[in-house]
Amino acid sequence: MLQRFLATQKDNAVLWLPVLTGLGIALYFSLQNEPLWWIGLAVLGVCAAASAFFTFIQPRQIAALFCTGLCLIALGWCCVQLRAVWVAAPVLEKPLKYAQIEGQIATIDTLEDGKGVRIVLRDPVIEELSAERTPRLVRLSVRKPEGLKAGQRIRVLAALNPPAAPVAPGGYDFQRHAYFKGIGAYGFAYKAPEILAQTGQGRLERFRQNKAQQVEHAIPDKAQSSIVSALLLGERAAIPEQSWEDIRAAGLAHVISISGLHISMIAIGVFFVTRLLMAMIPWLALHHPIKKYAAFLGLFTCIAYGIMVGMEVPTLRSVIMTGLVFTAVILDRDPFSIRLVALAAFCILLLQPESLTNPGFQMSFAAVAALIFFYEETRGFWLKLRGGTAPKWLRWTAIWLAGACATSVIATLATTPFTIYHFQQFPIYSVIGNVLALPVIGLIVMPAALAAYILMPFGAEAPAIWVMGQGVAAMLEISREIASWPYAALDILTWPPAALYCLVGAGVWVLIFKGWRVRAVAGLPLLAGCVLIATYNPPDILVTANAKLMMIRADNKTAWLSTRRSEKFSAENWLRAAGINKSNVQVWPKEGTLDAAPTGKNAAQQSDASPVAGLSCDFHGCHARLKGRVIAFAFDPYRTFAEDCAIADLVMVDRPKPRGIPCINTASGENVPVIDRRDLKYNGAHSVYIGASAIRIESVNSRRGQRPWTVAGAAR
Repeated sequence: MLQRFLATQKDNAVLWLPVLTGLGIALYFSLQNEPLWWIGLAVLGVCAAASAFFTFIQPRQIAALFCTGLCLIALGWCCVQLRAVWVAAPVLEKPLKYAQIEGQIATIDTLEDGKGVRIVLRDPVIEELSAERTPRLVRLSVRKPEGLKAGQRIRVLAALNPPAAPVAPGGYDFQRHAYFKGIGAYGFAYKAPEILAQTGQGRLERFRQNKAQQVEHAIPDKAQSSIVSALLLGERAAIPEQSWEDIRAAGLAHVISISGLHISMIAIGVFFVTRLLMAMIPWLALHHPIKKYAAFLGLFTCIAYGIMVGMEVPTLRSVIMTGLVFTAVILDRDPFSIRLVALAAFCILLLQPESLTNPGFQMSFAAVAALIFFYEETRGFWLKLRGGTAPKWLRWTAIWLAGACATSVIATLATTPFTIYHFQQFPIYSVIGNVLALPVIGLIVMPAALAAYILMPFGAEAPAIWVMGQGVAAMLEISREIASWPYAALDILTWPPAALYCLVGAGVWVLIFKGWRVRAVAGLPLLAGCVLIATYNPPDILVTANAKLMMIRADNKTAWLSTRRSEKFSAENWLRAAGINKSNVQVWPKEGTLDAAPTGKNAAQQSDASPVAGLSCDFHGCHARLKGRVIAFAFDPYRTFAEDCAIADLVMVDRPKPRGIPCINTASGENVPVIDRRDLKYNGAHSVYIGASAIRIESVNSRRGQRPWTVAGAAR
């Protein structure tokens, strides 16, 4: 029976390549300590030998498949571990308030109007650091960038900081992202850099910079010119924040990220135009395979466009997939299959295994895989619609409208779990935004972009850029209108990681297995994910690693911040993860009391009793009442530490706690947990979960451990 089942599923065997390889990568990232280098290689060798034995020497299909699966998991493990060793570089261990830096500009990105540029220095020389402790790459913000170009060697006085740790346990790991990018320090310049020399390197970056300046001159509007630069050159840093918010609220963020939409429009446009031109030459059309010639030109175009805009993960995925499509055309094979998605994902995971944790990778492949699966399963419907008895123009119009709506709905549904998990936001009207904006992008913006590339060698691209600007202006107007609608972007409480794993597992199960009876099993992880989402409670208390900011979640709609002046980035991320609007935030009083408004069915009874949560503060500290527990925040622990311990269930101090003084609750006689500055310094930001039976404390380092990308791990 099992043999017959495997025989029915063999056509989708290639889909297991990225799934099992990704599982090995995920297992590596889930560890809290770096594994020994030989473990993955040993498992890979043993599994490969066992797979060969059960395949050729003593054929046993099930055993061979099992060993092959383990081999792919070990392959993913080895790839990411090798990649971690390959990109290893020194990381700045502590902040440098004043650092004289000399280095070569590798990349330069224009920021929003008035904020200057962001540069990456290659092979920097920092006076305060020895060569073996100097990072390989340093990223700086420069407010006065006059005369700066890629390839120049400069000297600048700047402030440097190590890559930032997650703002909360389980949050996005900026240190890991910087580690695999090779960036060991971030900072800003105090004054304009001194240009020392101009080298011959960085020609592509200088070309992109010059073209971005031409776009600014051709299109005066900053929002329009920045988006045109993003689509032509991959320069997204200059897009104004308000425009970004409108675009996200309208569900059009994928239009700005160079992905399959742009690559396919450019490459397929070249394919059809060149094929049409060659078909107009009789001797060429009759005696040569013009379809293959056009496919080769389309392949070259997609690679060149990817290099021009920068090979980010969505772009690389699109280049690989589009390249496979054209390769299939050249080899007379079927170019449209979900196997292409699997092969593209497998290639990227082998080359850049760290991209598995990248939201762009996850959302890009989820959308493409879901769309191909949907159209493969509904192919009969579209063929029937195409061959109906209605007039041709009416049939094609109906196909286009139905396809646009279906594409928007399926892509939105496929990417929604990742959008909510990573960004805690869901665009309600994204289908409407895509239906209105995609025709503008497909009929005006991208054809004009192709024309601009064709005219660039002749210096005559200005008219095409102007046309792109008009199309982008229409798209921005659509996004502004949709963003102004009520509840355009719904803020949603973050999901636990296990819930995302369950939902992804359900989706992968449906994609890989054939037969709706087998696919129905995906309902189990789907149900489990929904239960985890419904029962999840975010942290009740959060505190930053430097103890400059604390947040108390009074209820599901209200939060109390210790200050609004410090750690604004952390506060923004905490509130977004908790699903709390900024208007419902209050600051701790220097003296006085805050009470949470009672909510729920028994609000009337609660209002007569003690409040659900309360915060009382004076000069020496604050006491919070949360879920029947007392939390003490001591500002002067040497005076109030013993008193706070006597009445509290948890004590938090923004200084090192007094040594030799036990912290014991007089009512229960039990030791009271204490979080002080030492804990925060060595373990990072903390989160506190208050339960009915116990208080659970988590820290950043207790969740992620000591790995090469943590500052302590890299230093060691």
